[in-house]
Amino acid sequence: MKTIAYVIFVLLVPVSSFVSATQAEIAWEPNKFAYVTNEGDDSLLVIDLKQEKTIAILNTDKIPHALVFNNTGKGYINNRGSQTLTVIDGNHFKVINHIQLPAISFQLAISPDKKTLAVGYKDALLVSFIDTEKDEVIASVSIGKEPKGTKTKRSKHPYWSKNGKFVYIGDNVNQTVVKVEAQTFKVVAIIPVAGSIHHFTLDKTGEQLYVAHEKNKVGGTSISIIDVATDKVLKNIPLSLVNGEKAKGHHGAFDNSGRYFFHCNEGGKTVTIIDHNTMKIVKTLQAGMGAGHTYFGKNGQFAYIIPHKDNIVTVIDLIKQEVINNIEVGKGKKLAHSAYLTPDGGYLYAINTLDSIIGKIDLKQQKIVSTMPIGKKALIMVVR
Repeated sequence: MKTIAYVIFVLLVPVSSFVSATQAEIAWEPNKFAYVTNEGDDSLLVIDLKQEKTIAILNTDKIPHALVFNNTGKGYINNRGSQTLTVIDGNHFKVINHIQLPAISFQLAISPDKKTLAVGYKDALLVSFIDTEKDEVIASVSIGKEPKGTKTKRSKHPYWSKNGKFVYIGDNVNQTVVKVEAQTFKVVAIIPVAGSIHHFTLDKTGEQLYVAHEKNKVGGTSISIIDVATDKVLKNIPLSLVNGEKAKGHHGAFDNSGRYFFHCNEGGKTVTIIDHNTMKIVKTLQAGMGAGHTYFGKNGQFAYIIPHKDNIVTVIDLIKQEVINNIEVGKGKKLAHSAYLTPDGGYLYAINTLDSIIGKIDLKQQKIVSTMPIGKKALIMVVR
């Protein structure tokens, strides 16, 4: 009961007075503060991970989702319920601006030099570029012919090339990958692919782009591999689905060696491991329901799978490529779309969205050692 009372008290504190006290007493330090967006509260919480307590609550706009930071500590939140980005001062824990957008954003990505944002949209076939010094939209580029009467989310995650010269974004209406030059704001390639696009991942060299399809044209899910130099699809790899699971490809990631690519199917439990050298599937594992994101331990021995329709973190032994444990995080069957692995590799912080908590996992003991209360429907956490 004490925990519940504490959550209610924190969320009812007036934002202005709460932040004012915080600014006077607390200074930003690297890797100390977690910034958590709460879609159900239209808020951003700042949590001191050392003291394990909320030190600021900021009002955003409607349905805040993803958050990225530039080099000066300015943070940008895309609001999925309005045509705005909320800009925060991440060093002093306050909202400093709102940027008007031409449509409702789905996701955003920051350039390698952190000077430019790329924004993709739910309801418009556009990609916008934002100058993070001036906080202005400097261009919005059409990425396809706008359809009539479709509810298809136009695009998902924009993605920057390794050298920062190009942005890749999926046109999910026409099922193409669109490549936009970031200096001229011109479309330089339109690449037909096997289905709808959720996420992109570059290999370690930056020469090949892995495209995670939510669904392919035959009703399953797959990975397309694009050669960056020629803008040609080298291979499409259909992924096996097990136990009647649905196709909903989500995120993928390369292990620390850069050889193995781990892809999660959010429509079920499947984690597919692809050998980058041979472009072939080497193993299919099962994690929690709604397998979504993969995090790799510092020493390269373990991977941690975060599911979005379950309450467990699945631990994979990377040498054996086998599941060795499932760590329970709360009771609600929904973990968030991000987690945080400490730089020393000792702890993993994961959000249970339904329980409104962050769980701190001791990776040596492989168990929860503490929890922290957060807001409603928290899906993204960034630590800087």
